[in-house]
Amino acid sequence: GYVSTIFKGSMGVNFADYVENVRIDSACNLLENSNDTINTISEKVGYNSVQSFRRAFKKVKGISPKELRNMNK
Repeated sequence: GYVSTIFKGSMGVNFADYVENVRIDSACNLLENSNDTINTISEKVGYNSVQSFRRAFKKVKGISPKELRNMNK
C-alpha cells in the first residue's frame, strides 16, 4: 500500500494503471510492426487471456486491437 501511494504521488497514476498502459503501448507496437496474432501478442505483453487483453485494450485505446491493426494496413 505504501509503495503504491508513493508511486501515485510521483507518477500521477496508480501502479496497476501504469502497468496496463505499458502493456497496451507494447501491444500497439507489436500490432503495427509484426504479423503475430492477437492471441500471441496478448501473451507477449503479459495477459493470461485474450478476452482480458481485448477488454483492457478497448478501455485504454477506445478501439479494439483488430481495429488498430486494420487502420495501419
